[in-house]
Amino acid sequence: MITRKSKKQLTIVELLSTFDPADYMQFRKFLHSPYFNNSPLYLSLLEHLQNEMQNGDAHTISFESIHAVLYPGRPFDSGKVRKLTARLSALIEHYFSLRSQERYPQNRTVYLTKELNKRYLGGMFDETIRHYEAGRTNMKLCDPTFMMNDLMIQYEVYRNNQSKMEFSSTAELIGRFDGSVELLYVDLKLIQINMDLWNKAVSSKDTDGQDAAAFLHTHKKRIAATRETFPGIYLQFLLAQLLLTRKRNNAATLITFMRHHVDAIHYGTVDFVFNIVLSYLMHERDNADLRPASILSYDDLIAFGIIRRHKLVPPLTYLFISMMEMQFPGNTTAESYVREFRATLNPEIKESIYCISLAILNMTKKEYGKALPLLGSAKRHNYHMYVTANLLEMQIFYELRQTPSLTAKIDAVKHYLSRRKEIPGEYKLSVQHFLHHIKMIATAREQRSDCREVQKGLAHDRSCMYREWLMQKAAELRVGRG
Repeated sequence: MITRKSKKQLTIVELLSTFDPADYMQFRKFLHSPYFNNSPLYLSLLEHLQNEMQNGDAHTISFESIHAVLYPGRPFDSGKVRKLTARLSALIEHYFSLRSQERYPQNRTVYLTKELNKRYLGGMFDETIRHYEAGRTNMKLCDPTFMMNDLMIQYEVYRNNQSKMEFSSTAELIGRFDGSVELLYVDLKLIQINMDLWNKAVSSKDTDGQDAAAFLHTHKKRIAATRETFPGIYLQFLLAQLLLTRKRNNAATLITFMRHHVDAIHYGTVDFVFNIVLSYLMHERDNADLRPASILSYDDLIAFGIIRRHKLVPPLTYLFISMMEMQFPGNTTAESYVREFRATLNPEIKESIYCISLAILNMTKKEYGKALPLLGSAKRHNYHMYVTANLLEMQIFYELRQTPSLTAKIDAVKHYLSRRKEIPGEYKLSVQHFLHHIKMIATAREQRSDCREVQKGLAHDRSCMYREWLMQKAAELRVGRG
């Protein structure tokens, strides 16, 4: 089994889990090059790992199993295998870097111009720049790294002109510098604004959006001009407008723009905006105009999340599908999506994430007897999975009136939160609020006491995790006593 000590082994499984058949074919060619690899053992190791991955046996990969394949009949030597797996991981990282340069010619141009300048190869430098400028308009300008690379290339042009005492194009060059710097500044500033507005919104703090509104007003025309050439910047602008105004039409405009431009926007921007929008809508779900189900579809979840990672599904996006079903039941395609994309999860956490997702779907159907064993079999690989699984178990214990188990689980999670320093403060606070409110509601049910104060607290505590479920349970108690 892969243990926590087998760090490099875990790394290599994670790296190979992103490979498709074309990657395996290209990486073999890479390993056949004596410049990068001088040992046939790496090819043998790759074949073994590929077979295990394709057979779904990634969880059985161990230093011992690798040693048995590469050194049959010899005494086990963990150090030798560790070096092999570490070196193969480094070769895969090198392969990724070269593939990126091949896939995006601009990346290659950045480092080529630097080297040509350093070697005073003026003729080749000029030819490289002419070739770059000829293809520049066909490049994906939506990628924010394009602006950074373009600045680096133009800087090399400036240095080359300086070395030749030629400054005829300086004004044009500086103009292009100014334009790229401004766009990069606007992009980064919008990210900062959106993070600030989102953090204030989900933590129930009064949002002072005066600075954000002033920035958007000042740069509105400049940003509007980027709608087609830099759609990622315009998408960030739409997100800022939504977080400032909290209006349904701004949410609908943003989602519509994402649908039409998702393939032209850098995946990092898509992930950032999509996750904030989904989180924000879930926090605003008591506002009928901003209910996620009325703005987002399951197809949007797939298009903005899973399809953007066609080789590996982001675990949180995978969980979002089942969580949306929990909040807004009735979509019959949720379970088919969960099953369809199971194979594309990271092998190390695939079974656990799948079990948690199925448990959520069973909970929406009130089939708690099926949900509990699924949660029990899910390993809690990180704090997010630990919290998700345990909070779901608490909800089931409450529904089944297993108060002692619920109380024990609350105490265990409180202790866990106090020990784990890596958990973000806002996330930890959201969980702590859930623990407080579910204990209050369970106590009110046991003692048959009034829970109006709990309802009032929940009405103002928008940062509480699973707030809507808690409000529903509190309301059920009052109706039952009414």
